[in-house]
Amino acid sequence: MGMGIFMKFRIYFSKTGFGLRKDARILSDALTHFGYQTEIVEMPSSEVRFGGVRGMLVKILKAFNVLFFFRSIQDIFFRKKNTVGIHLESIFYENLYRSEHHILIPNQEWFEVSHIQLLPYIKEVWVKTKFAQEIYAQYKRPVRYIGFCSILENYDVNVAKRRDYFFSRTGMSEY
Repeated sequence: MGMGIFMKFRIYFSKTGFGLRKDARILSDALTHFGYQTEIVEMPSSEVRFGGVRGMLVKILKAFNVLFFFRSIQDIFFRKKNTVGIHLESIFYENLYRSEHHILIPNQEWFEVSHIQLLPYIKEVWVKTKFAQEIYAQYKRPVRYIGFCSILENYDVNVAKRRDYFFSRTGMSEY
């Protein structure tokens, strides 16, 4: 993924209301700063994408690997060369054929166990914590520790930082 080659990054996130839009913007700004083209794609929530009749059909087709076969055919004919899909928090199954490579940046506390079966389609997992690095290393995918940062819109330089505590919201994952 060198600078001499045209590279486009497509950043996928789901509208959850928990800051993923801000994460996508931070990532897009960083990649744009280094000269890459980015596209931020807001995906509908899981309930919308996989609820109702469509959701039931997807579950049945996934159970019999029919959907994986269909995605493999799409991958052969529609894969976008020099495009990297970055999946924030979840693996967006319906977009796996749209890029040459895929990277997952999970929040392990929100990662759905059903997505473990999709990890073989991910080239690398980029994690924000050493704890997440241990979790995802067990799934035999290359794992890279990247840490994390934040946009501090109302940052006051006169307020001293305290590093003796932090807030972490409990998610729905087994981790």
